[in-house]
Amino acid sequence: SVPTYFELTTALAFTHFATHAVDVGVIEVGMGGRLDATNVADGEVAVVASIARDHMEWLGDTLEEIAGEKLAIAKEGSTLVTGPLPDVVRPLAEARASELDIPHRAWDRDFAIKDARLAIGGWSVDIAGVHGDYDEVYLPLHGRHQVGNAVLGLVAAEELFGRALDPEAVIEGWTNASSPGRIEVVGRSPLTILDGAHNPSGLEALTATLDEEFGDRRFHVVMAAMGDKELREMVGHLEGVAERATVTTVDDPRAIPPEELAEVFRSELDITVDVELDPHTAVEAAMDGAASDEGVLVTGSIYLVGDVRPRLLGHG
Repeated sequence: SVPTYFELTTALAFTHFATHAVDVGVIEVGMGGRLDATNVADGEVAVVASIARDHMEWLGDTLEEIAGEKLAIAKEGSTLVTGPLPDVVRPLAEARASELDIPHRAWDRDFAIKDARLAIGGWSVDIAGVHGDYDEVYLPLHGRHQVGNAVLGLVAAEELFGRALDPEAVIEGWTNASSPGRIEVVGRSPLTILDGAHNPSGLEALTATLDEEFGDRRFHVVMAAMGDKELREMVGHLEGVAERATVTTVDDPRAIPPEELAEVFRSELDITVDVELDPHTAVEAAMDGAASDEGVLVTGSIYLVGDVRPRLLGHG
């Protein structure tokens, strides 16, 4: 069969790694794991950060089925590191590690966040790693869930080297961390936030962050989404956050028609909903019309965020 776009770009990435003789490659699965193109690599550490309902058309209808696909990235000779998994999935992770006879480092059992405190523009975190403790590490990212993601990265590095990390190196690495398009503030007047949340769990984490870090501010939401998503649940998470909404689209065959997404908004939320086919026009109109106490939130699709971000940052 003809290779897919993702298979070709994965091959190009691996070729680039080999050409430049990288010491360590961090490779993120595109979708699922078992059949993903990236799974031809045998990672020394396999990290499963979370398991939620997404891409159900391909990965399965239940968390257990989705977990089976994702846990397949763990191979013989590797170490499995898992984040805060749903209760029904934890035994599956244990079983996968037992089947392969590999170490399994589990969240809140083998490592933990001792404390996480809001700081200016991010978090100050105390971590109990597998091999060492790290205190008062500053992470300049918004979102309590981003703290968890960073801790998983730290533990993965510990397992790769088989030892505690240099605390100063951890501080330097975290202090310079960035996550473009993930609860990223790209404007202050009005407050403009980009977040590529594209499934119910992502929208839930986003709205929890807005509540915890940005108070009771309401937002003009600009949103596009793919047609394979659980749209009603996604939009439902915006209740209490969205003051009004403009739905738009992106240049992708899987994008849901804006009129259809608008109907979901109108059925789930009692707010004004507009349709604008051009995403740049949609964002500009939302920013121009924002009240002094209102922010602009662009979300629902990584493709949408990737499309509008360069112009908002003055690069396009």
